[in-house]
Amino acid sequence: MREQRRADILKDEPGGYTGFTALYGNANVQPQISPGGPVRNLDGNVITDSQGNPGFSPTASQTLGYVATMLEAGVPVAYTYIADAHDNRGPALSGVTTAAEGTFGSGEAGFVKQLQAYDKAFGQFFARLAADKFTTSNTLFVITADENDYFAGGPPSPANCDGVTIPCTYAKKGEVDIDLSQLMATEFGEGTPFGVHSDDAPTVYINGNPALFSPLTRRFEHEAAVLTAFNPITGNTDALTQAIADQQEQAFLHMVTADPNRTPNFIMFANPDYFLSASAIRRIACRFRLARTRSRGSPGTTAISIPRSPIPGSAWQVLELKRRA
Repeated sequence: MREQRRADILKDEPGGYTGFTALYGNANVQPQISPGGPVRNLDGNVITDSQGNPGFSPTASQTLGYVATMLEAGVPVAYTYIADAHDNRGPALSGVTTAAEGTFGSGEAGFVKQLQAYDKAFGQFFARLAADKFTTSNTLFVITADENDYFAGGPPSPANCDGVTIPCTYAKKGEVDIDLSQLMATEFGEGTPFGVHSDDAPTVYINGNPALFSPLTRRFEHEAAVLTAFNPITGNTDALTQAIADQQEQAFLHMVTADPNRTPNFIMFANPDYFLSASAIRRIACRFRLARTRSRGSPGTTAISIPRSPIPGSAWQVLELKRRA
């Protein structure tokens, strides 16, 4: 298998980084850790994607089955990832088709069923490793949350639901999507082209990459800082921006690379109920245009100043900014 190894190069590593090789992808890793055939999940099934093809959709059983196989093959340290349990992983785990529900709110029956499947997988994982003599006496297990996901949606029903004895349901569920190009044109008449990395904390790249203290950059930051948006779930008009990190702040956070074109002009940390993108369409949208509300249930209309509103398959946002108490 040596011919399938590749040099693992870190060009910026202080003091250099040479002599290391890596196996990239399951096609190269699997023959080394499971020479008898495909890697299987903890229930003995070949790990496949949601379409049944060879691949990796990391449910707890799949991820932990792969990790167990790595440890048993002599890999001393394994870093891994398990997909969240709040998005629908398919009817085999949740009992609900992805066409019916793309994501769940806390306490919904499909969410609870997936959590039960994840609990089962962890039990199987630790039992299997104990049989292999991997225990907490000789192995360090570190388990942590990755993104502090935040639910965007309305209140649960009934009010006394707990997800254990009384399942919860949600009449309104889904992030609110905003096109910053149109919102900034609407609220400030901003016509300068810019792009973003779509997120609830979008990185903003102004065309021409103006300097940190240029009038254009400062104007954009001032406009972004006071943007507002109507939330069709709550009925409130929200301040959209919680904080902004300019390039100096990014340097403090070790986010500036050697390539100036990769460093955004600023980063906008938004209200986590919203997901922000930029279409480059800078026409002014009517502040109270009628837009479809795409939450679960019958489509309706609502007075809203942005092009789209709740997206039901994306009800959980990464909590990008957490203030200390």
